[in-house]
Amino acid sequence: MQEHEQEYEHEQEHAEELRILLERAVPRLPAPEGRLDDVRQRVVRTRRRRRRTAGAAAATVTGLVLAGVLLPGLLPDGAGSALPASPAPSVTSRPVPTPTPSATSATSTPNGTDERRLARFPQLGALSLRLLAGWQAQPVPHDTPATPSSTGYFANQPLTPYAADCSEPVSSRCRPVRSLLPSGALAMISGPVKTLPPASPTATATPTPAPWQLVPSGTLSSFCRALGAAKEYGGKFTLPVRTADANVVFTVTLCLGSDSPGIVEDVHTMISSADFGTEVTEATKPPTSPTPSIGATHTTAADDRP
Repeated sequence: MQEHEQEYEHEQEHAEELRILLERAVPRLPAPEGRLDDVRQRVVRTRRRRRRTAGAAAATVTGLVLAGVLLPGLLPDGAGSALPASPAPSVTSRPVPTPTPSATSATSTPNGTDERRLARFPQLGALSLRLLAGWQAQPVPHDTPATPSSTGYFANQPLTPYAADCSEPVSSRCRPVRSLLPSGALAMISGPVKTLPPASPTATATPTPAPWQLVPSGTLSSFCRALGAAKEYGGKFTLPVRTADANVVFTVTLCLGSDSPGIVEDVHTMISSADFGTEVTEATKPPTSPTPSIGATHTTAADDRP
């Protein structure tokens, strides 16, 4: 037992001597000159960099706040006192195709008290009527060779300008549209323009059209059938000549697509605005043969149905 204690004490003394020897052998290196100064400068630079970053962020936030107050329209969400958006267009009861301008369309002039456009048909003896919004007119070219009847068209879908004179306005080569849209409508006004005596010797001609109506046809004419029409209406209307004691008669043929509610009423409104304000010319003089009676029966210059 005593021997073990002596060995343990000897090992402890040996370890202590070894520690003292190692401490003396390893040199104590001094800190580099200026080391503390470098550390202080790094700390200062870091603080400055953080202050600059914080200042830039504060300036950006302040600028955005001022922009939101002074120029609210520039904000992405449009907050503030931005001008209200224009109201959405009202939805109509039926789709109306948007017409495209045509170089040969009937003349349209603005009216200060009426939003409807005035369409003139020179080949129909100065006939004019006012078109509703979404409609456009197309006369037969002015230098078209003489035919048994003069013709003009108006529709609620784009009309094709004539590439050349049309000696037969109702032929497939001269149709203003290839086919009707489902909501499309094409009205053809045709003559010949005939004059009738006044209703009584004391009657005075006025620009107000006589009462008339469009009636449905039992079958489709070849003209409407070629356009792919689903329905057809027709009728005749009489207009007085302003500067003569006479009346003029026109025939209307209306071809309708498969989905065209309210179109007949619109066409009736436009025809009711028709006016014939020129003198009777050679083309509008009464025929030598007795004039046929005017009724509601549908007849049309384009009709060649069997």
